[in-house]
Amino acid sequence: MPEAGVRLVLDWESRYKTMRLHTAGHILDHAVRVVYGRVVEMLDAYHSPSTPYVVYNARAPTAGELKEIERIANEVVSADLSVKVVYVEIEDLERTVLYAPNLSRLGEAKIYRVVIIEGVNAIPCTGTHVKRTGEVGTIVIKEAADLNGKFKLVYDVA
Repeated sequence: MPEAGVRLVLDWESRYKTMRLHTAGHILDHAVRVVYGRVVEMLDAYHSPSTPYVVYNARAPTAGELKEIERIANEVVSADLSVKVVYVEIEDLERTVLYAPNLSRLGEAKIYRVVIIEGVNAIPCTGTHVKRTGEVGTIVIKEAADLNGKFKLVYDVA
């Protein structure tokens, strides 16, 4: 009798691109915070090909602010900072997160997975990420759509 088993085939190129995009999303959260001078609530996000985006609860950025968001994001990429994951109990979540724009969307759990970009932010997240910001590549903002008091940043990595 043949043995039962599972065979996994990983499309590494696709997986790695998603990891880079997801980390880029966290970096964009930071850049938006710096430009707006506050944590801007994230309402929705999609960090996978072919059209990654983040929706923020704020007015759309001006052309100058958009350029600054992209510049700050790519400074973080160039800094090649560590990206790490920690698991914390609910009691420690508030002490662990840093500039997390997604807390209003967070479900209740006993343990949270927090992705930390050293010195930038620490955000509850279950997505896949690269180990260093330098792996992201250049972050390119393709569009900033005005959504009546909210805005959608469409981006990619090169």
